[in-house]
Amino acid sequence: MKLNNILLSLTSLDASNCKLTNVGITALIRGLKGSTKLVSLSIESNNIDASGFEIISTATTLSNLIHLNIQNNNGGDEGMK
Repeated sequence: MKLNNILLSLTSLDASNCKLTNVGITALIRGLKGSTKLVSLSIESNNIDASGFEIISTATTLSNLIHLNIQNNNGGDEGMK
């Protein structure tokens, strides 16, 4: 099975503590493009800041999420807008 097919079939992904930063979260969002099954995403403790949170909030790929864990990142008040 190709990696893209695996990503598209995921219902849950825990990428906590992976040192993603904004660059990594952008790549992750691109990799999940076309996914309609992902309902749970944990990206805790990845040094994602307000810009990364903006990328997440505008990603149509994540429109089916029921659970999103963004704890212990660097979004601050600006990232929560």
